[in-house]
Amino acid sequence: KISAETFNEIVNERRAVRVYDQNVPFDEDVVKRSLERAVLSANSSNLQLWEFYRVKNPQKKEEMAKLCLNQSAARTSQELIAVVCRPDLWKSRSQAVFKAIEPSFSTPLTEKDKRAATYYKKLIPIIFEGTVDAKKLASGKTVEKSPIINEIENTLKDALLIIIFGNVTITLVLSE
Repeated sequence: KISAETFNEIVNERRAVRVYDQNVPFDEDVVKRSLERAVLSANSSNLQLWEFYRVKNPQKKEEMAKLCLNQSAARTSQELIAVVCRPDLWKSRSQAVFKAIEPSFSTPLTEKDKRAATYYKKLIPIIFEGTVDAKKLASGKTVEKSPIINEIENTLKDALLIIIFGNVTITLVLSE
């Protein structure tokens, strides 16, 4: 296991690379392992509202480099990783998480089980759809998005986050 000291040393000693040497060997397995770990990272309500795309095709990579403001790191990297935020998947992901945890519930339901059910069945929809009354929620009618979600979407609408590690550039593109 890595110690806090070792981790701090790695973080403090890291350096940004702006241009990648095409003659340096590139280990694709490092990228694969990193993405596998990223999928396991903690996230809100375990909804995992993201998708990762490895871009290896030179033409697609060139198109994406333009989205990265044509930065040299994006132009010279062996691959690009697009991380796409998918808030539109909240409902199916929330249902899948609930379906996965429901078999662990006790009979009769404990207070903890009730809180989990309330969280996934009532709170998550309120967060993503807006404040709703029980009748609207039960009827499945479209409701106004919550102010929180509107603010996040407005703030991030045109956001493009570029993260560079190793010989790979990661670009976060928020979907409409």
